[in-house]
Amino acid sequence: MKFIQKITVYWKNRKKYPTFKDMPSWMLCILGGPSLLVSYYFGKHLAIPAGDEIIKVANEHGFNTLGITLSILVLVIGLYSMAFGAIATRCGQLLFQRHFV
Repeated sequence: MKFIQKITVYWKNRKKYPTFKDMPSWMLCILGGPSLLVSYYFGKHLAIPAGDEIIKVANEHGFNTLGITLSILVLVIGLYSMAFGAIATRCGQLLFQRHFV
């Protein structure tokens, strides 16, 4: 139980960064790398093929409640992809500015 209390105290007392610009480079790498992978996976492997299939099915059978539900699901996946992509882009821009400009 003391171990969990130590972790919670450490978590509450950690240094918080208000913007991405204030974070150190190693933290931007840890945040930006997985964000890029998640964005790519959501965008290329889930949202785009699912959207194409929804359009094909809607053209053949009409647009019913299942189609609307699936469209909303693909929209949410697309929004997740955009959010993770924005994080990855910002981290990449800051790393480029710090180390190559």
